[in-house]
Amino acid sequence: MGSHDLKVQMNAFADQAMGRKLHLHTLAAFLALGLALPGLALAEETIYILFRHAEKTTESEDPGLSDEGKNRALAIGSFLQQAGVTRIFSSDYKRTRETVEPVSEDMGIEIEIYDPRDLGDFAKALRDMSGVIAISGHSNTTPELAALVSGQPTEPMPETEYDRLYTIIRSRGGETIVNVSQQEQLAR
Repeated sequence: MGSHDLKVQMNAFADQAMGRKLHLHTLAAFLALGLALPGLALAEETIYILFRHAEKTTESEDPGLSDEGKNRALAIGSFLQQAGVTRIFSSDYKRTRETVEPVSEDMGIEIEIYDPRDLGDFAKALRDMSGVIAISGHSNTTPELAALVSGQPTEPMPETEYDRLYTIIRSRGGETIVNVSQQEQLAR
């Protein structure tokens, strides 16, 4: 992330925080995420990082990742490792599991499977968790899950988009801040 991009992101975060009267520690945690510093979640916040699986092959009904997708999975893994992820969720499809396998293996964190057909119950369960939580999903489920977790509307994700990242910070007081970005560090 270039210094100009970081300044723009910091200003946007500050504007959101001021408009929503968020606590200073919530803003600080969000800025830390923008800087990709380790150990992001303060004891009073939960950070959710939602993204679509990386590029897939077209070989089967349950395709794995293409070479391009494997490279993106490594980049996502590096990003999540820097973020200090504490839990990893994936739908039970080869492409979503393969997207988070690098970080799972590197950090020794088990991939927990969720049902993408039951996002309402999954969102409720997520809201009761704490830490830095990574969720690998699909173009048709990730925006919906982000909306359910954050309580804020999201835009549909085109089938061709692989670099959208939803970052949701929820404080113990129930305040929520959401950032939606195209992450150049997740580029292949």
